[in-house]
Amino acid sequence: MCHWFIEFIESLLRACADYQRKRKASSEISPEIGIKLHVLLHPSSLSSIIDIIEHMLRLRKTLENETPDDKPSKGVVREVLTDALDQSPVDFNAGLAILNDIKGELLQLPGKE
Repeated sequence: MCHWFIEFIESLLRACADYQRKRKASSEISPEIGIKLHVLLHPSSLSSIIDIIEHMLRLRKTLENETPDDKPSKGVVREVLTDALDQSPVDFNAGLAILNDIKGELLQLPGKE
């Protein structure tokens, strides 16, 4: 599940970069955004993304603090999660801060409480 989510976030960031590149290349600012970017504009989906990142980071921290003599399966889980996060070009801690900023700005829009 973590691998799928990491790939999803990488894909989402590529879509953000593509959109930004298209905006800079055009003299007009298009109000249209890619379908993948809609997920960042809805507070519920954005909150879910934030929650998943927080859970992954918390799980990693918990597994890193486990002693080596624990069950071997925990070691496998630790290695798989650590490898997935370390091999991703995404800095999830920095991304989490940015997503929380976006969420704060969305909640300040008129009609949001």
